[in-house]
Amino acid sequence: MLTLAGFGVWMLFLDRNDWMSQQDAKARLQGLQENIRYLNREIEVMDSQRVAMMNNPEALEKFARERYRMKRDGEDLYVVQP
Repeated sequence: MLTLAGFGVWMLFLDRNDWMSQQDAKARLQGLQENIRYLNREIEVMDSQRVAMMNNPEALEKFARERYRMKRDGEDLYVVQP
């Protein structure tokens, strides 16, 4: 009985893979899985934006104007920052 209790204490508190380490690893895994879900949603949004830009020239022009501050000849560009 004493050996079993000693083994239990060793596995729960003293071992390299003790109970707290396992809980930390589970929390880190859950955080990483949440990050993967977020990044997959972002990929879906970006794919839909890409398809929209490939099929709609106005969307492509809007993206170029907003993102890269492109302008047509003879236009003035004003950048307002908050």
